[in-house]
Amino acid sequence: MMENQQFPLKKFKRAEVWCLCDGLVLLRNPRADKYFVLWNPSTREYRAISCPDNHLYYNDESRRVRACGLCYDSSVGDYKVILIYDLFYAVYSLIRDSWTTKTSFPCPVLPLLPGDMISFGITTAGCVFWSLINGEIQLFVDRASTIIYFDVKLDEVKNLSTPDFVGENDFFYLASVKGCLSLYGGRIESEELNIWN
Repeated sequence: MMENQQFPLKKFKRAEVWCLCDGLVLLRNPRADKYFVLWNPSTREYRAISCPDNHLYYNDESRRVRACGLCYDSSVGDYKVILIYDLFYAVYSLIRDSWTTKTSFPCPVLPLLPGDMISFGITTAGCVFWSLINGEIQLFVDRASTIIYFDVKLDEVKNLSTPDFVGENDFFYLASVKGCLSLYGGRIESEELNIWN
C-alpha cells in the first residue's frame, strides 16, 4: 500500500534524499548546504540537524560534501551520519546530537568540483562503503580503486583491499546483498554479469 506523506518542515520542500538505513532517511535542504533532517516516515518523527560552520569553511576555504553515508551502531543503539569532505570527514551521532570532525584519512580525497555528483555510500553489516579512484569517491570499482569504509565501532574511515579478481578491464559496482558487501559487474566488453559476495 502506498501512502503520500507531507513532510512537516516547510523549509525542506523538494528536499534531496541522500541516504537510507533501516527506514531512516537523511534529507538535505537543496537551498542550504548545512541543513539536514533525519526522518522516519513510518513514525513521522524527525530531527533537524545542521553542520557546524567550520565544515563549510574549513581553513578559510569553502568546502562541499564529497560523499555521505548513514549507518546504525548496534553496540550503543545509535544512528550515525557520515559526511566526507576533501580534507576531513564529520560524524553526527543521533544519541549525542553532536558532530565529531576527523582529519585522518586512509587516502587523499579530491574536492568536489562543479558538476560532480555526491557519492552515496552502500550501508551493510554496520559499515558504509565507497570506492576511491584517483582521489574521487565513486560507487564503482576497477583495478585502480581503493575501497574505503566507515567503521561504525571505531568512528573511523579505513581501507579495504580491492579483491584480486578485479582485473584491468573490469568494472564493478558496490552493492549490498543479503547484508553483505558485494560487487557486481565484469569485463567492460562482456555481456556476462559476475557477482561477488
